[in-house]
Amino acid sequence: MHIQMNFKLTKALIFAAMTIEEEKFLTYWTVARKNYFKSPMAYLKGFSGGIVLGVFIVLLIASGWYQRANMVANAQANPFVLLMVIIAVSVGMGFIYRRFKWEMNEQKYAELMHKKNSSSLHSSSEHSSFNQQQILPQITKNHDQN
Repeated sequence: MHIQMNFKLTKALIFAAMTIEEEKFLTYWTVARKNYFKSPMAYLKGFSGGIVLGVFIVLLIASGWYQRANMVANAQANPFVLLMVIIAVSVGMGFIYRRFKWEMNEQKYAELMHKKNSSSLHSSSEHSSFNQQQILPQITKNHDQN
């Protein structure tokens, strides 16, 4: 019984019709995936996240919440070096975020294309000779015996 329910759930998830948002994403990403690395918007989101992280670190140092660390930072740290490190981290976060976002969109695109192709194949093969209703009771019977 458990296998039959899982099979029906999996079948419903794989062969479900695509929603409007999924169709919109497919049309958007087929065009945008070619020029995604040329667009500065994805890079700027990661860069701004790095700047926010750097400002937080500067505020943490300036607040003096840990006196010993504050004394060491004031004695040994150069503000120019700190600024360069913050900029380097921000640039790195920009590149990493852009690549991460591209990979996530590619994964979603591949899943939706598979879903679209599977649903079109399933709708054309509904009247095939393979009858799943006859196979499922045999699977559950064999599973119960083990």
